[in-house]
Formats: sequence, C-alpha cells, structure tokens
Amino acid sequence: MMTDEQAKELFTMITIAYPNFLNADNKTYSTNEKARFWRSELLDMQYSRTKDKLVKYIRSSPYEPKISDIATYERTAVKDWREQLKEDGVM
Repeated sequence: MMTDEQAKELFTMITIAYPNFLNADNKTYSTNEKARFWRSELLDMQYSRTKDKLVKYIRSSPYEPKISDIATYERTAVKDWREQLKEDGVM
C-alpha cells in the first residue's frame, strides 16, 4: 500500500504528463471527485511497481491512463483450505 504522499506524487505525474487529465470529459463529475477517486485507488496499490508502470505508460501512450493501465496490488497470502476449515472449527 502506498502513502498519501506517494499517491499525490503519482497523481501529479499524471496531471503533468496529460494536461487535460482533470478536465471532466462530460462534466458529470467534478475535478475534485475525480481526484478523490484516483487517490483512493492509488492508496491500495504498491508504490514502486505502480510508479514503474506509470512511467512506462507515459513514455508509450499519448492517451491518459485508466486505473487498470497502471494498477498493481500487493499479493496476499492465501491459506490452505484445510487450515481455514480447522480454524473455523469444521475439521
């Protein structure tokens, strides 16, 4: 997960690379709403891998990114199903 400052850094990179990024396409949402939404999504991502993907994206695409273009989430360990059943008192 990234910090608020790291999310702000990546969001700033996007707005510098794509000057029209904050201009709402159809004005159904405000600039602040778009910024809040992106911030909340970025905070759930892994910072260094997301930044790497963003830099590669900026260097290769003239179009502003979608969240799915740069998203990287930390992997969580999945317990063995037998372990989980024992913990739940089923086995």
